[in-house]
Amino acid sequence: MFFVHWSNDEVTYRDMESIQTHCGRCQSEQKHTFRFYEKKTKHYSSISIGTDRSVTMICHGCLLESALSKSDEQYLILKFVRRLACMEGMEMYEHGKYDKAVKQFKKVLKDDPDHPQALYGLAKCLIAQGRRDEARGYIDNLSTNFPDDEAIKELKESLSRSAV
Repeated sequence: MFFVHWSNDEVTYRDMESIQTHCGRCQSEQKHTFRFYEKKTKHYSSISIGTDRSVTMICHGCLLESALSKSDEQYLILKFVRRLACMEGMEMYEHGKYDKAVKQFKKVLKDDPDHPQALYGLAKCLIAQGRRDEARGYIDNLSTNFPDDEAIKELKESLSRSAV
């Protein structure tokens, strides 16, 4: 019997968003950036793939990276995973891969039914596919929650134009 084990770790990060807050280390009000890490581990022989995610905060004053509380980190991980999924969905939409994009947006909406980016992206895909009646419900949801948003007004107009 021959057994081979090989593993590979790939760590990537993205700076996701910044906030202005007090830094306990440099004792001043500073800009802080949330950094989202993903560590993907691939093991061959048993073929397992895992992803570890974490979020840290970097102070722009002292340039030190610090850990967050577990509850804050878990909240931000979910937020950033959903945001990245929506970005991937919009990229698929822009390349005309509407079915894949719809699946991506619905995956986000399964966990968060009122996620605005996923609702918006899903509505755009449905309009592009000619599924206006289905899109109308998502657009109405967005219009109710964000009545003054210009992008949603344009989406609503797009729905009207596609009916002609």
